Amino acid sequence: MAGGDPVVADPLSCEPALLVNPTRREPVPPAVLEASRAFAASSVPDLVPLADDVEASREVERLRAWNDSGQQPTRIGVLRRLGTPIEARERAAQSPRRMTASDPRVASLPLESGGRLVAARVRVPAAFGVRLRLAEVRVPIGTRFWVFGSDPAKAIGFGIELIGPDESIWTPSVHRTDSVTVVAMLPAEVDRPGTAGDRGWGFSIRELLQTLHPTARSSHETLQQQPLAGCERGSMCFTDATFPSIESAEKATALLTFFLEGVGEAQCSGILLNDTPEGVKPYLLTSRQCIPNQYSASSLEAYFDMVEDKCNGLPPFLDEVPRVNGSSLLASGAASDYSFLLLSGHPSGSHVYKGWSASISSTVAGTALHTLSNPEPQWSFLYSQATVVSSIPTCTGYPLPAYPSPGFVWSRGTIGVPAAGGAPAMNSAGAVVGHFSGYCSTGSSDPCNYSSVYQMNGAFATTYQGIKQWLSPTVTSPPVADFSFSPSSPKAGQSLAFTDLSTGSPTSWGWNFGDSTASGLQNPTHTYSSPGTYPVTLVAYNSAGSNSITKQVVVQAATAPPTIQSFTANPTAVAPGGTTTLSWTSTGGTSASIDQGVGSVPTSGSKLITPVIGATYTLTVTGPGGSATASVTIQAASGGTCSPDATTLCLGPSGRFKVQATYKDYNGNTGSGKAQKLTDDSGYFYFFTSTNVELVAKFVSFCNGSSGNWAIYASGLTDVEVTFKVTDTKNGMYKEYKNPLGNRFCTIGDGPFPCP
Repeated sequence: MAGGDPVVADPLSCEPALLVNPTRREPVPPAVLEASRAFAASSVPDLVPLADDVEASREVERLRAWNDSGQQPTRIGVLRRLGTPIEARERAAQSPRRMTASDPRVASLPLESGGRLVAARVRVPAAFGVRLRLAEVRVPIGTRFWVFGSDPAKAIGFGIELIGPDESIWTPSVHRTDSVTVVAMLPAEVDRPGTAGDRGWGFSIRELLQTLHPTARSSHETLQQQPLAGCERGSMCFTDATFPSIESAEKATALLTFFLEGVGEAQCSGILLNDTPEGVKPYLLTSRQCIPNQYSASSLEAYFDMVEDKCNGLPPFLDEVPRVNGSSLLASGAASDYSFLLLSGHPSGSHVYKGWSASISSTVAGTALHTLSNPEPQWSFLYSQATVVSSIPTCTGYPLPAYPSPGFVWSRGTIGVPAAGGAPAMNSAGAVVGHFSGYCSTGSSDPCNYSSVYQMNGAFATTYQGIKQWLSPTVTSPPVADFSFSPSSPKAGQSLAFTDLSTGSPTSWGWNFGDSTASGLQNPTHTYSSPGTYPVTLVAYNSAGSNSITKQVVVQAATAPPTIQSFTANPTAVAPGGTTTLSWTSTGGTSASIDQGVGSVPTSGSKLITPVIGATYTLTVTGPGGSATASVTIQAASGGTCSPDATTLCLGPSGRFKVQATYKDYNGNTGSGKAQKLTDDSGYFYFFTSTNVELVAKFVSFCNGSSGNWAIYASGLTDVEVTFKVTDTKNGMYKEYKNPLGNRFCTIGDGPFPCP
């Protein structure tokens, strides 16, 4: 093939690799120990026990129903929200020692080496396991976090590599505790004024995950170590006579816990995979139904060495085994239900990165498949075995695709049943050939009749096509880094989406946003709190090297909302039927409106209106930076005094109510009714002759001190058009009643006038 490119065949298999990562427990800084003493003793928890929380108890019942139905992944914890969120933030040049925002759950201390320590404590009584979600994390590069329960000497350290796509961090789990403390050690950069922006360096805490045991009935919070029950058997009950690679499988399989949107905390299994080039990377394979997106991948906790102390013995506690927090989702696919991850680091100790086979011939009918998974009600490895079949009978169970499906391999149980999604399926040589995705049963009532259970495994031959660029890379040169961001002209406080455009098959990415913050995601989001020009650098990596590019992101100042300088009414007190002029001035707006039926108006101007007496008029001015409002209330003008005359009755106490009437007859003649007083509270009107009474009126008191009201009663002996007018001279209240021409006068009974 002279003159052509060399043809590189994909390797269809890979041998396992052993990696020894010496256990080096990161020493806990003295400042973290000191931070634990900065909190005042408090007996008031942030959350009540699960059993006393109605909504959380309902969620526990939903969790149990989910698990009882056989759905994957197994749910192990519930999401709970704090009644009062915690803001743990620090701005430059603060006092030497203080309690932030007078919140006893937050503390701040200076560091001798420069910088500051910000800490927060959440009390959750009698919790088996707790993970805090640190939201809106804004910390400089070099910040180190620590989290611990009752003993700060056992604090677990972590860094910004755990920041997820939403700029939040799920802390490592803390077990068997009544409180959780998280500490952020901020470098000296935070001492420089103006570097933190408006919100300050730090984080918020609004919610947490509380781990519980799905089958626990007597207590939601307590999980005791328990041996496997019934006919299930842990991996310690089997030797290499059953599965020659069982010990190496124990050193490669991981218990996975993570946050899954809409589910809460969930549990699956996964396995470390070896890649063909030199240099082992912490690649891990699991099910897509477990880790569907980067949000779940960022929250991942991978526990290793989950082996019971003897056959049918006790499992180790989760805080006693190696764990890795955080991962990057490199690829996932529905065709074989897989997710392929790069862990944030290698587990400590000696572990095996399993070999694999992508050959279709590795899963022909009759092939024995061996699986390690993590069951309930304990965490240690359960061993199961099945035989690949060429067809399956009609069966029911977890929803599965119709058989046959090219992306899946079906097998029939012979020993045990896999208990967690993503559990590796290995051939007798120990090579990974698939992973557990679901099952169905022919309905046997015997739980130990494994031959009635058919298992669906994502075929590694299909999965390999989506992940071979990492397991069998053929690149010979570094990638070419490139990226874009949107919006192109951002403003302070606005979220930016960065999109990787690198070519050359990059496998990992490093971002520096130019404001002392960073990310390891492929396509992160970021928010700048202050205007300015920020040099953003992306470094793209593959097995042949790396390449970087820097672009300037110009962040504009956030547009200020409009300002209303004035909004007045002249006059502010108006007699019934009168008018007033609304006047206003504003800046920064593009449109304006006034309610109460006035409608759209200029952003500055005036308008003559006949107002609704007692109504509040609100001006709203809208512009690019938001909106502003101002209001004015129109009061009723004083009614003055009532002076009786030929057309006016003054009725009620001290002649308080001014009563008048006008008319219009069939010939179009108009006039005012002639008033005749009968008593202090009553009188009548005539229109044409003094002997022809047209309208009678009377006031009645329903007052009890200052409460109650005065009522007006009136009736007419006419069918001409009448306008009957009543003014309360004490408060200016005005009422008008009309009788149309040709209608017999309708009786009036109304009580709108307040006492006394």
